[in-house]
Amino acid sequence: GISCTLLKDMPRLVHVAPVIIALCVSLLYVAWPSLDIVRVTISLPPDAQTREDIKIVHISDIHYDEPYTHSMTPAFLEVAIDAINKEKPDIILISGDFINYRTDPIQELASHLSKLQANMGTYAVLGNHDCTKPGAKQFVTAQLHRRTNITVLQNESVVFHDHRLVLVGFGDLWAGDFLPEKAMSTIPADALHYPRLALVHNPDTAEHLSKWPILLQLS
Repeated sequence: GISCTLLKDMPRLVHVAPVIIALCVSLLYVAWPSLDIVRVTISLPPDAQTREDIKIVHISDIHYDEPYTHSMTPAFLEVAIDAINKEKPDIILISGDFINYRTDPIQELASHLSKLQANMGTYAVLGNHDCTKPGAKQFVTAQLHRRTNITVLQNESVVFHDHRLVLVGFGDLWAGDFLPEKAMSTIPADALHYPRLALVHNPDTAEHLSKWPILLQLS
């Protein structure tokens, strides 16, 4: 099965096990930050079983910026990262909007995200806020590459052969970078029958992706 931990702007954590068991942890940042955990069960189709259980953490919409009126504070972000690491995830997935509008905060954010720990790696895609200004997409990607172990995917796939699983990362829809045909074409022939996870910032892409066999979309 697959374990999935999901973190969203009012972030949530999700957990999945032999059949899919989802554990949702919500980080609600309103007047006071809070950390909530909700468990959900999702069934895997019989022919889509992975060789072992996999625990995945999903993070989205951090919008890191100063002042922290509409963003997590550094202290609260550290709490979230500590909670994620305690889950001992196999894979961490980040679906974009690392920053709000200014690009400079990505450097401080990257120093925090460098503390994330995942056995099989951390992967990300960019959101529309990461691509707003000219050169922002390249700057955010470069800082994440330089300061963290995060691999940014842009319409490309990663195959985990040992677990018979494929991760496909898409460019952002609103930024004009969403190229599903290109992304799906990067899956090698010997992995076409593996269950596919779609990592994409904008959830409105679900309709576009419905023509392909997607096990789970994380947005």
